[in-house]
Amino acid sequence: MRVNILKTVSRRALWTGVAATAVVTAGALSVADAEVRTVANNSVNSLKIADNTVASIDIKNGTVASIDIATGGVRGVDIATDTVASGDIAPNAITSSEIADETVTADDVADDTIGSNEIANGSLIRPDFYPTILPWFAHVDAGTSVSILDSTAFSGAGVIHSGTGVYQVSFAFNMADCGWTATRTDNANNAASPGFITVEQGASNTTLVVRTFDTTGAAADTAEDEGFAVLVSC
Repeated sequence: MRVNILKTVSRRALWTGVAATAVVTAGALSVADAEVRTVANNSVNSLKIADNTVASIDIKNGTVASIDIATGGVRGVDIATDTVASGDIAPNAITSSEIADETVTADDVADDTIGSNEIANGSLIRPDFYPTILPWFAHVDAGTSVSILDSTAFSGAGVIHSGTGVYQVSFAFNMADCGWTATRTDNANNAASPGFITVEQGASNTTLVVRTFDTTGAAADTAEDEGFAVLVSC
């Protein structure tokens, strides 16, 4: 005897342990009673499943393990955004070749997890350091028309002439816990004129006041082609 079944028999029957040898006739699915049987565990492999016939709705949650996935079989487009957490990734499973350039920020790195052995020699530049870790300098062309001749990169150094023999040198960081020195220089002939120089903290923690004097100790501007250098160490 044959029975006509007027509804679709889903392939999900395979997962419930029931299978059918079926023939489609006139829009109905005929199933022979004698052909309904139980499917043994692990008896269905990929060769018995047509390509692109299994959707996510056909797979029970938590039943797919890494052994069920071919190497390279899962791509970025196969994974929903924000669905992979750290618990889904084996330790040391991700290497630098698997991370796009410029995609890791400080927020992605836990405190104290990067050691010196993980940093390539010569790969760090000044902006990679806390501002007061390395010394800073500014070479000032003094006289009355002042300017910064040279300074540490990214220091934001600036200078103004605020009075006879008085120069205010500023940096773009807090110098409250730092030390500083100043040296008279000649900007052209390597022979600075004799005189005195002092340096002290200014009205703000980002400013130093440099004072220059002649050989008698009187306040005096440097010559127009001379100046001074300031070094800040923290």
